[in-house]
Amino acid sequence: MIAHDRLMGLKRCLLLLAITILAGNVLAADSDDLSFSEAIRVLAREQSQAESYVGLLNTVAKADVPKYARGILLYADAKAEFDGLIEQMKADLTRGRSPDTSSDFQKQLQHAVDRRTVFTTYVSEKIVGDEEGQKGIVTGVATAATLLPLLGKASQTIWKEFRQVSDTRKKEILTQLDGLKWRAFHEIPGSR
Repeated sequence: MIAHDRLMGLKRCLLLLAITILAGNVLAADSDDLSFSEAIRVLAREQSQAESYVGLLNTVAKADVPKYARGILLYADAKAEFDGLIEQMKADLTRGRSPDTSSDFQKQLQHAVDRRTVFTTYVSEKIVGDEEGQKGIVTGVATAATLLPLLGKASQTIWKEFRQVSDTRKKEILTQLDGLKWRAFHEIPGSR
């Protein structure tokens, strides 16, 4: 019964992950310009994907304490970098600094992408791959090479939108960005 429940949980996580990946691949295939809603979707997709990977980690690796603990640490690192990226984006927006001209923002963007890639690769190869006896069973996750320019475009689009809207709408955008921060590990269902 426990093995069946784990398998069903794994299937649900993989389905959610597949939907997330498909949405990301469709967006990546779009033109060079992103609309504001697409830019927000890029950040929301990263949030959802990371939390889906936590679901995989919880479903497959909870009994393997060293691997589980390593996954938690990698998620915490990636979460910290993405939350920092959002905070830096908010600070640059309110100061009128474009993300494409801010070397600090570009460094933070690179760190966030690197940490997210390390986390999702770990879960894909060391957790899910081990469970199925295959390496890298979860495929289609955006790599650093595709994610970095996509997030760069998204941040530039958000900056352009922010510069053109009313003060009330600016506050709404800042609040919307706060909502795209990743949840703490223990707040994600199945993490307790």
